[in-house]
Amino acid sequence: MSGGSNPTKSLGEDLIGACVAAQMFMERRLRSPSTADFASCAPRAGETDVEVLTRSPYRYRVTSYVDAENAFGGIVREQFTAEVESGGGDWTLRSIQ
Repeated sequence: MSGGSNPTKSLGEDLIGACVAAQMFMERRLRSPSTADFASCAPRAGETDVEVLTRSPYRYRVTSYVDAENAFGGIVREQFTAEVESGGGDWTLRSIQ
C-alpha cells in the first residue's frame, strides 16, 4: 500500500492524546500539582492503570489515577474519570470526577 494513512496509528495517537489531556485537566485541580505522579498513558502489555474509551469520533472517556500530595503533606492516590473532546488541535474538558 502506498500513499495511504494508517488509521490504527491515528487512533492510537488520539487515545494517548486524550489521556495526556485528561491528566493536564486533572493536574489543574490538585492542591500540589508539582507532586503529581500519573499512571502512564503509553500502553504496556498487561497494565490496566489507564482506560481510554472512544465515546464518539472526537470524544473520549479516560479513567486513571494520580498520586499526589494532599493538604497534610501525605501522598494519596486519587482515581478520576474525565471526558475530553478534541477539535482543531485543542482539547476541551467536558467533565471530570
